Amino acid sequence: MHSSAIGPIVKRLGFQKDNQYTAIIYIHPRTDLWLLKDTGRFKNQLVRTLSEAGLGPGDYDLTGANMLTGELKHMILQNLKVSLSLAISGILVVLLLYFRNAKYLIYSLLPLTAGMSISVGIMTIFGIHFNFLNIMVVPMIIGIGIDDGVHFANTLRYPEINRTFNGLAQTGRAVVLTSLTTIAGFGSIILSHYPGLQSMGAVAVIGIAACLLSSIILMPAIAFLQKKNHGLVKSTP
Repeated sequence: MHSSAIGPIVKRLGFQKDNQYTAIIYIHPRTDLWLLKDTGRFKNQLVRTLSEAGLGPGDYDLTGANMLTGELKHMILQNLKVSLSLAISGILVVLLLYFRNAKYLIYSLLPLTAGMSISVGIMTIFGIHFNFLNIMVVPMIIGIGIDDGVHFANTLRYPEINRTFNGLAQTGRAVVLTSLTTIAGFGSIILSHYPGLQSMGAVAVIGIAACLLSSIILMPAIAFLQKKNHGLVKSTP
């Protein structure tokens, strides 16, 4: 058979070692395995099919780009969970040491908390899912969102409460400008032809915009309530 036309092909797909024969089988899924759950489902289906044929884990090795990518995705997601936990814990410690006041700590976290909640809602509406690429921009969104909150919360700490709105206006202009430039930078990769880069740009734009919107709505409202509590805002009958 090896001398025939199909011989070289068969030779590439199987070989003999001692008294054992090993065959290489290429399996191509019908659908795209971009999502981690799709890769896991494909792997489970292969294992189930091989098990029904009487083959155990020691009788075969699953490899290839899809399997390796699936393992890589799992490792990235697991490590990212640990990194995010450490980052959030570090942020809380730094802010608590800086403000030395639980109230302003909560103020600084409000835009980020609201912004992330809005982001997840928008992604759900438009069918955008987290994957092993776009989830890497989440720490950046957290950093930018907490920056917005810290700048506004720091403005609220000024003792001249009657000038807080002026301070918020000046802080707001800076926060809006930095957020817009960041959105423009990361938004450009949405035009990429690679789905991973497209999703990274989309998540970054949604997250940064949501944190910006939350900060410019929530922080002036908090400033108004703060002034009202100090008797600097007259209530209309």
